[in-house]
Amino acid sequence: MATFIMAGPLQAFAFVVLFALTGLFMPLIGLLSNAAIGLITLRRGAGNSLKIAAAAGVCIGILILLIRPQAITALGSALVQWGAVIALALLLQQSTSWHRVLSTLFGLSIAIILVFHASVSDVGAFWKEMLMPMVEMSIIKEQFPGIDLEKAIDTMARFTTGFLVAGLNVGLIISLMIARHWQAMLYNPGGFRDEFRELSIGKPFGLAMVVLITLGLFSDIPLVIDIIVAGMIIFLFQGIALVHGVHNLLELHIGWLIGFYVTLLLMPAQLGILLSAFGIIDSIANFRGAVANRKR
Repeated sequence: MATFIMAGPLQAFAFVVLFALTGLFMPLIGLLSNAAIGLITLRRGAGNSLKIAAAAGVCIGILILLIRPQAITALGSALVQWGAVIALALLLQQSTSWHRVLSTLFGLSIAIILVFHASVSDVGAFWKEMLMPMVEMSIIKEQFPGIDLEKAIDTMARFTTGFLVAGLNVGLIISLMIARHWQAMLYNPGGFRDEFRELSIGKPFGLAMVVLITLGLFSDIPLVIDIIVAGMIIFLFQGIALVHGVHNLLELHIGWLIGFYVTLLLMPAQLGILLSAFGIIDSIANFRGAVANRKR
C-alpha cells in the first residue's frame, strides 16, 4: 500500500478516494485514507497532502451527491480528520517527537471540550435531543424491554462530548501511526518500532490526569469527566507502548505480545482502562527506564 501511495500524485489521489468512499460503509477502512494523507505529509510536506486532500474532497463530494446525498455529513467528518492528520503529521515531521504530537492532541482535546461546554448552555439536553431520535428508530426497546431508556439516555447525553472527542483521538492516533509505520517500511526499516517502544506523553500531563481523575471521583462535573475520557484514550496508547517496551527490554517471546492483543480483543473495555491507568503511572514513574536500569 505504502509503495502505491508514494508512486505518484495520481496513485495517492486514487487511494485516498477509494478508501474514503469505502469508509462510508466500513468506518475502520477509512483510517487507511487518513493514513495515506499522513504519509504524504510526512514524506512530501503539507502542500502536497493539502492538494490531494482538496481534490479528493471535491471528487468524493460529487460522488456522494450523485449516489447517497444523505451521507454528505460524512464528507465533512473526513475533511476534518484529514486536516487534523496533516497538522499532526507536520508536527511529527518537524519535531520527530511523539511526545509533542500526543501532548498537542491532548491540549486540543481539552480546548475543544472547553469551547463546546462554553458554547452550549445545557450539554446534556443538547445531546439528548440528538440521541433520542436514534433510540426511537432502534430495536433497543424490543431487545431490552425492562431498561429505563429515558434514564440511560440522560446518562449517555451528559458524557457524549467526551466520548466523541475520544473517538476522534483514536482515529487520528491510529491513522498517524499507520502513516509512520508505512514511512518506516519504505525509508527507515524498524524506525517506527523503536519510536513506539519509547512513546511517552510526559510527566506534566500524567500529573494533570491524576488531578482530573481525583476531582472526577469526588464530583460529578460533566466537563471534567469529558476531559478524563478524552485523555484516557491518549494514555491508552502509552500503556500499549509500555507493554511493547518492557517486552523488548526483557527479551520475551513474541507469544506474550500475541496473548496480550488477544486479551485486548476479548476484553477491550476492562484491559483498555487498565492500560490507560498504567500509561498515566508510567508517564510519572517511567517504568521502562527502571527496567532498563535494572538490566545494566
